[in-house]
Amino acid sequence: MGEMIHFPQEEPDHKVALSTSLVVFGFDGVDLKILLAKSSRPPFEGALFLPSRYLKASEELLLSAKKMFFDLSQLLHQNKHQHFRLVKSDS
Repeated sequence: MGEMIHFPQEEPDHKVALSTSLVVFGFDGVDLKILLAKSSRPPFEGALFLPSRYLKASEELLLSAKKMFFDLSQLLHQNKHQHFRLVKSDS
């Protein structure tokens, strides 16, 4: 497997944190795969997670998800490594 993406993780800017995650599936004709990122923040450094971001207090959920999808697509375009991890295989 190639190098995993490090999706930027921000600290919430308010006392109650609400986040949104993005689930991206891929299929190579044989295996179903899912996009995962590696955490760079302690205490979960190195752990795999769905790309996620905290909503700012004034943000709408749908706009936050669209921003995250745009940011993620930019990261994937800039970084040509293998980013999809195998989810399930019958072989």
